[in-house]
Amino acid sequence: MKIILGSSSKGRRDVITEVGYEFEVITPDIDEKVIHTDNPRDLPLAIAREKAKALKLKISNLVTDPALVIVGDQIVLCDGHVQGKPEDEKEARVFYERYNAGHPAETISALIVFNTQSGKSAEGVDCVKIYLKHLPEEMINSYISSGMGMSCSGAFGIEHEAIVPYIDRVEGDIDSVRGLPMKLLKSLIEEVK
Repeated sequence: MKIILGSSSKGRRDVITEVGYEFEVITPDIDEKVIHTDNPRDLPLAIAREKAKALKLKISNLVTDPALVIVGDQIVLCDGHVQGKPEDEKEARVFYERYNAGHPAETISALIVFNTQSGKSAEGVDCVKIYLKHLPEEMINSYISSGMGMSCSGAFGIEHEAIVPYIDRVEGDIDSVRGLPMKLLKSLIEEVK
């Protein structure tokens, strides 16, 4: 069955490619900033549900063959604060200060998989905690000036060579941190097949 990844995320595309899935990308095109929840831990699933809704409409006009559609969203929480892609250097530095205060970065990744033929849908959430060692000021300056700190939720990419030496430990799976928890994905695919 055809697989459609409803995401423009490079991390999600990389993970799904590395495990050998063939897929096409169709983006849901929603305004994520208008979606709010009382509890930030519920936000990724709320956004994923809106993406799934938008994709169901879009795909009904574009795709005639049966397909499994994968949508997801992710946030980074640190010390109770949602840390998305930083808006500017000042905000990135606030994120790094939280990490340097000993607070872990926690990724909360939500996935929804739906089957266009049967109408079955399944959803789930996966959480991972990343503990960082102290980030020296020169490393922060270099990372920000490279632009990398500005392009990732939480202001860091877990596999970036500048960050790797400062990872103390990860409680969970790296593919989840990259935006596509494969154990969860495989389980959801089985539910909707």
